[in-house]
Amino acid sequence: MKPSWPCRHVKRLLSSSAFAALSLVSAVSFAQGKGYIRYKTVSGQKYVYLSDLSAYYGMPLSKKSSGCGIGSKSSSFSFEYEKRHGSFNGVKIHYLFAPVFVLPEPLVSELDYRKVIDPLLRASVLLPRKKVRNIVIDPGHGGKDNGAQTKYREKDLNMAIAFNLRDQLRRRGFNVFMTREKDVFVELDQRTAMAASLKADLFISIHCNSASSRYVRGIETYCLTPGGAPSTIEKKGSSGWQKGNSFDSQNIVLAYLVQRCLLGNTGTEDRGVRHARFAVLKSAPCPAVLVECGFLTNEWEMKNLAWSKYQQGIAEGIAEGVAHYSKTVK
Repeated sequence: MKPSWPCRHVKRLLSSSAFAALSLVSAVSFAQGKGYIRYKTVSGQKYVYLSDLSAYYGMPLSKKSSGCGIGSKSSSFSFEYEKRHGSFNGVKIHYLFAPVFVLPEPLVSELDYRKVIDPLLRASVLLPRKKVRNIVIDPGHGGKDNGAQTKYREKDLNMAIAFNLRDQLRRRGFNVFMTREKDVFVELDQRTAMAASLKADLFISIHCNSASSRYVRGIETYCLTPGGAPSTIEKKGSSGWQKGNSFDSQNIVLAYLVQRCLLGNTGTEDRGVRHARFAVLKSAPCPAVLVECGFLTNEWEMKNLAWSKYQQGIAEGIAEGVAHYSKTVK
């Protein structure tokens, strides 16, 4: 039996109210912004005062024992002290460093302010104007590399989702290319080299996930970890300084929009926007994301991932995120 479709209102994602919610990333006004932003070093890491960001963005600050937030009618961030996860407009965000509370004020890392908070709030101001024309889709694994495998092989599901995504993006007027169109193995550096040769404006890598626990499920969207920050899975920073690339601001905005639209189309668990130094993200010649579409080790999600309608829903979600990103930077 096919699993029931987990989101009954897929077609309503394009409603005017949904579009308005997704466009919040470019709707913040800085007419209320004032003052300056103070810095403080905590355990060798540079932080900024959240009260200063609150004043700068014109977004009231709220505090509670376990965390804090800034928000307005249009946008909001939430933070938890000593933890790296929070949210932006209801979508989980994994921050680069954990916010802290140093009497009498909450602080967030300076890198999170510059590489996460500011780009998400000021995308229409900060991101370079560049029309999105060419998009490269990268179906992960292939050939001798099956990827994760349970009843189904990840490489096959990646390809099915990628073909759906190709069609969705072409219907929206984009030029779309794929790093592989059949079951062949393609080296990681060849995938991004292809994107460079095609002068890609965006690079999207498609994967399915696995975990040691069968209860873990949900969607994750990854962008490249900015220079000087630890990746999401790292409890501490890497030994030595590691660089990012020149697309940090574009990467986080694209990842957020894709994640938000995917959640609206699938109804599965939100595992958040994350950072990693995956090879295809490190060497991408343009803004790039890697989407983990779900867990093959979870029975419910595995069945959905193998269902053509669910694959189509994932593709529609990613395509909608790309379309919103394209409108933000055009």
